[in-house]
Amino acid sequence: VEVYAVDVEKFVDLIRGVELFILDQVPLEKGYSFGINYLDGKKVMRYINDVPGGSILKKYDRVQDIIFSLHAVRERYSGLFSLEFVEELFKFSKTNMMPQEAYSLGKLLVGKGTLSCTILPCEIDDAGNYRLDEISHKIYEKEFLTSLVKEEESVGSIKVKILNGTDIPGYARKMRNLLIREGLNVVEFGTSPYPKLGYSILINQRGNLINTRKTSEITGIKHIHHVIDNSQLHDVLIILGKDSTKGEEE
Repeated sequence: VEVYAVDVEKFVDLIRGVELFILDQVPLEKGYSFGINYLDGKKVMRYINDVPGGSILKKYDRVQDIIFSLHAVRERYSGLFSLEFVEELFKFSKTNMMPQEAYSLGKLLVGKGTLSCTILPCEIDDAGNYRLDEISHKIYEKEFLTSLVKEEESVGSIKVKILNGTDIPGYARKMRNLLIREGLNVVEFGTSPYPKLGYSILINQRGNLINTRKTSEITGIKHIHHVIDNSQLHDVLIILGKDSTKGEEE
């Protein structure tokens, strides 16, 4: 699929922008703030392209941030999205897709199902085609397709990182012990370096909504955001907020 930057800008502006959660993936001095930020078309393109070293993998991570954030509020667009809407959009867009193909992809985004993304090692041949070697394809089948089709995952395989964003010392360690007993695999815990929040949040970091939603069910944390970073070891980042300490303070 080929989609050009100018068309992305037009599309994002047409749907009145994207609300994106900023953690630390971009420098705050560039006009961003910790938490939800509103990005119009031009800001979306800057967000995608302004990555350290111009890494194409980091750009893919940020594309996923945007797709997941749109999917999270897909109800807003379900009434707007139609084949007529896509055909109108194509009047000023340049792409190698047919309107019917774009409509089919769009239905996946605004549909009721689970959205999952993955990036695998690959190579580009002389013709510019994306080629997957045998080992990468087996990883793709085992770790991505299987869980997607079955819609199930061993809870113990969900790797989480816990950060204490409260004023209670040692609270992340205590939560680590509780979540391990619940079957989650806590790979790291510590003190949050971010501004304190009144509520706890979950951050999807590996593009797997099934794992993120299961973590939400186990922890009871309902605020879910998407900051994809495939260089991380954990699937889900938990930042504990003041709401999680009510029982501790009573």
